[in-house]
Amino acid sequence: MRALLWATVASLASLTATASGCRTYDPVAETPHRTVRNLPEAIRLILAENSNTKVFAVGEYHPTKRSANVPAPSTLFRTDVLPVLDLVAKHLVIESWIDDGSWSAPVSALARQVTLAIDRPQNAALMPARAPAFSSMALHLLQMTPIEQDSLLDRRGRVDFFRLLTTITSKLGETTLRTVERFPTDAVVVYGGALHNDLFPRWPFDIFSYALPLQQKLHGNVVEIDLVVPEIAANNPATANQPWLALLPAAGPDHVVVYQPGPHSYVIITQTTDPRNPATIPLGGLRMPLKAFE
Repeated sequence: MRALLWATVASLASLTATASGCRTYDPVAETPHRTVRNLPEAIRLILAENSNTKVFAVGEYHPTKRSANVPAPSTLFRTDVLPVLDLVAKHLVIESWIDDGSWSAPVSALARQVTLAIDRPQNAALMPARAPAFSSMALHLLQMTPIEQDSLLDRRGRVDFFRLLTTITSKLGETTLRTVERFPTDAVVVYGGALHNDLFPRWPFDIFSYALPLQQKLHGNVVEIDLVVPEIAANNPATANQPWLALLPAAGPDHVVVYQPGPHSYVIITQTTDPRNPATIPLGGLRMPLKAFE
């Protein structure tokens, strides 16, 4: 009995010694990802891996006033993403509810209130408007009448965000599917928030995804692309549980990071503007080390 006890103690001591000698845990190394030189190269990589795609569902994490000094995702979309997708797609659907279908129209009361409520810079909602100037794609906006917009306000005149999100989800899906059916040989690019283009949405956010039901209707010909600007994502509570969060420290000024949550789904962590250390980024005033745990 005593011999068995000492053998057990020795075995535990050996396991403890082995555990104490483990290497430093590196969350970046433990999360599968690829690095490429820039955003256009990342898009070309995705195109090479997804032939015959009908819908490129591009989503962004919206900038706030705190991230006003970094490139907006919509700017990167226009300058780096559209020129590449322009080679394979002929239609561009933008998440916009300008009621008369013209980007020159004044922003609606609903749009102004939404912009203020989510703390976005005043011009952020209109930035995708200039996309057609950089693209030969036909532009398609969401059709939402003034009466529909009024129905998204509560009795106090405030935005009902649950109703707004479900309405946007529905209209993005309907507009995109209608475009695909009308032009069956053409590919379509959709640009909006990262909540709506999720191919692997978590409950209860699955009701806000147009991409998942569209993927089922189009038999797998939808590709999700999320544009993640590190400085914006680091200060966004919505990213707290994202599986790619550990990759934010891998962002650098001379490369982008590509993470793939699942089939036909891609997250691109764009170049960071922080020149001090490519392995770290600002996180709410703190800095996350590349090797987080020891």
